Amino acid sequence: MANNPYVNKVVLAGGSTLIDLTSDTVTSASMLSGTTAHDASGAVITGSLFGVGSLWATRSSTDNPATVLGFGTWQKIAPSPLTWNDIEDLTWNNISGVTAGIYVWERTA
Repeated sequence: MANNPYVNKVVLAGGSTLIDLTSDTVTSASMLSGTTAHDASGAVITGSLFGVGSLWATRSSTDNPATVLGFGTWQKIAPSPLTWNDIEDLTWNNISGVTAGIYVWERTA
């Protein structure tokens, strides 16, 4: 445990391992915003997935992401469904043959 200020493995006196986080792969980017856990080092981490400023895009549903995900305040960033060409400036590539509109929301809180 040299150089690691956190506890990431607990071994009982008889040699049985009670807890071992050393192989865990959880990261703040893979957890929902505001949730907490411990990473492989044993450090407490806070989720950042779908944090404020995140975008949610879908072709199949007009539902607000707050309804789908169960958290956050989301604002549609366009008054009507967008097409791929409309949002090309958001770093997505134009996909030929896609004609259905998509709905884009941004998390504001």
